[in-house]
Amino acid sequence: MKILFLFLLSNSVFGSTLGLLDSGADPNQIILKKHLRINKAELRGIKSKDDDKNGYIDDIKGWNFIEETPDAFNTKLYGEFESVFYKYYKVREKKALETWSSEEESWYKELRKDEDFLEKLKKFRSYIHGSHVAGIAMRRDHKKYGPLNFINVKYLGKAEAGSAKEPDYSPLKKGSFNNRLNHLKKFITKYNTWQEGKLKRAISYVCQRAHVVNGSWGKSFKSSVKVVSGWYKEEFESEPDEKVAEELADLFLSNLVKRTEKITKKFPQILFVFSAGNTKTDNDLYSHYPSNARGHNILAVGAARDNERTSSSNYGLKTVDLFAPGFLVKSHTPEGRTLRTTGTSQAAPAVSHAALVIRNINSSLSPKSIKTILMKTVDQHDDFVSISGGLLNLKRAIFAAKASRNLSLEKAINLSLKKVGQLSFPKASKPLNTMDDSLPEAF
Repeated sequence: MKILFLFLLSNSVFGSTLGLLDSGADPNQIILKKHLRINKAELRGIKSKDDDKNGYIDDIKGWNFIEETPDAFNTKLYGEFESVFYKYYKVREKKALETWSSEEESWYKELRKDEDFLEKLKKFRSYIHGSHVAGIAMRRDHKKYGPLNFINVKYLGKAEAGSAKEPDYSPLKKGSFNNRLNHLKKFITKYNTWQEGKLKRAISYVCQRAHVVNGSWGKSFKSSVKVVSGWYKEEFESEPDEKVAEELADLFLSNLVKRTEKITKKFPQILFVFSAGNTKTDNDLYSHYPSNARGHNILAVGAARDNERTSSSNYGLKTVDLFAPGFLVKSHTPEGRTLRTTGTSQAAPAVSHAALVIRNINSSLSPKSIKTILMKTVDQHDDFVSISGGLLNLKRAIFAAKASRNLSLEKAINLSLKKVGQLSFPKASKPLNTMDDSLPEAF
């Protein structure tokens, strides 16, 4: 009893920490600021000095890898986005539920024709994304098991300078076709090396304090075809045929996935949770970065609406591990606001939250063991095409984590399957064709 008390006391003081690689979460948001991991060495240290000698000066509240500053979130954007953006999401919510009025439908469709609005909407999505994801991962309904914290990292965005600036393609524009194509393929390798370095640098930054890393972003096969086709056009001043474009995209993505697996193997103490993507794609057939990376400490997450897959979620019997709630999920956004949105960006932090809670319950569990609990305590359903074949059952996973303090992992999981029933949902009248936000891209 005394040992258990000391364990719970330890976790109540320190808790489990998430490395949030995203667009940056609002550090002043009333709920999120209670969970923001503060670098006390820098807080108590000398300004403009790298007090903890981690290579990042004054990183009290995280780090911005796009602009190389300690400001992981741009507070100068407060007040930049009018209420029309929140109204847009509210009407889109009604659209998904098929409860919108004819007036709202007309307003929405007219707004979708406004190019200026759509351009600013992209910036708004970037503005809210990190906070929305953080809010899901830091849910407070399991705080009795210990606190949850997150390290705020701005990983998404276009850098103008520094190591995060993507390399530019320099075409040969002369020589044989094969030589020029090989030149393009060498650039793809160079680009992959840059992306590998960017990811490794961000993970290295959080690895000393984080137990879970959440990546609610990705690169689809379709998007990769567009990227490599752009480079091909620079080289040959013509569009590639479909076969060549797909071969180059496959080379591009397969290299990235292999490099991601290489990175995650170097951090076996961390569980990596990635969004599976929002393009209705079978990831077994068309690779998705980084979620197609495989490893004992990696989870790829699809999005669910109750007991069925959302219409836009990716899936895969070999490349998606499980599904989690991702339909009209309510969470925090900057400036004290909230909104609901749909996608695997929301499903991934639900799994990250579960992993953090499990670790708070039993900190001796390895990332592999936490993954095993999450995978083997799911509610199985034919619609969840994945390795586990099921939907996250957090109540059952928590039961298994508690039982694992006294039982073997296998026995703890088996007991949870006997003791904790399946989740119950209202019966849907018909499948809904939801509109998900495009998954943010890391480059």
